[in-house]
Amino acid sequence: MYALLFQGAVDEVSGRPRSVFSNRLVLTNQSFIVDPEKLDKITVSHFFRGRDLRLAVLNFADLRKADFTGAQLQGASLEGAQLQGASLEEAQLQNARLSTAQLQGARLNKAQLQGAWLALASLKGAWLDRAQLQGALLLSAQLQRAWLDTAQLQGAWLDRAQLQGARLDRAQLQGASLNEAQLQGASLNEAQLQGASLKEARVWRAFGTPNLYLADLRNIDAHQKPWKDNETFGEWRDAMANSGWLRDDLIGQLAVLDPAAKKEPENLLDQGYWDRAHSSQPQGEEVRTERAKFLADLACMGDSAPYVARGLFHNLMLKKGDPELLDAGGLKLFTDQLLKGKSDPTTCPGVRDFTDTDWAELSELGSKTLMPR
Repeated sequence: MYALLFQGAVDEVSGRPRSVFSNRLVLTNQSFIVDPEKLDKITVSHFFRGRDLRLAVLNFADLRKADFTGAQLQGASLEGAQLQGASLEEAQLQNARLSTAQLQGARLNKAQLQGAWLALASLKGAWLDRAQLQGALLLSAQLQRAWLDTAQLQGAWLDRAQLQGARLDRAQLQGASLNEAQLQGASLNEAQLQGASLKEARVWRAFGTPNLYLADLRNIDAHQKPWKDNETFGEWRDAMANSGWLRDDLIGQLAVLDPAAKKEPENLLDQGYWDRAHSSQPQGEEVRTERAKFLADLACMGDSAPYVARGLFHNLMLKKGDPELLDAGGLKLFTDQLLKGKSDPTTCPGVRDFTDTDWAELSELGSKTLMPR
């Protein structure tokens, strides 16, 4: 009843909430830029530091160079918002909606983004080091040359994400899904990719010392460049940089992918490296069982409940038709361990704060493992 009275959906035409009352700020399609012509000359366009903006609806708002440092934005909707150059450092953005948002050059250091939706968001050159992104949805996000050093991305969904030239040094990517991700020229020094799925990822000129224990490395491609056969590196690089934001920085930072460069990166991860990493993994049923145990233990860790567990089982629901990742026995092992936490939370602290919907979806995933093929 409370939700019906105060938290109604927002009418896309009028921009007003459909509920009788509203307990949140609703300002869709609004501009907070006083003088757009002077934007290049100022550091901050509008101050929202520390403001309580939980559940606010700021879809398609012009918030370039806005300062949201430490702001409370849990559950807020900023879909399609212009946030280029904005400061969201240490902001609380758990479960926020940022799909298609323009975040080029934004600073999200130490931001709390667990469970946030960032599908198709543009994060070119954004600073996300030490950001909390457990279980976040980053499907097809544009993260070219983004800084994700030491970011927490356990259980995150990064399928088809554009990560060319990105920095993922010491990033925690255990159990993350990076299928078909574009990782050309990415720095993977000490990246933790245990149990992650990198099926058909593009990794030409990626470099570093990643931990790939139990990772799914099927059909990794270390040959395909990020540009099309009928275009040059320069044309692709300029297209990436022509967003009108941080152009010079991006051009310099994407130089690692220039095939004319005289020196390749140190610790280059060529096709031979990935083939050896794949063949050295446990094989067949053994790898699927070990991966299921690893992912279940990861989901049940209480440090980032419930975001990692939720992200992992959502990823597995989407990939339940891929028995090479986890077969029926592996899925049952995974779901059974999490379901024990419903009656005895001490057995699986990671499912703390699961909703009724979470339990229903998890039970559905478990039931599908028992269905005859």
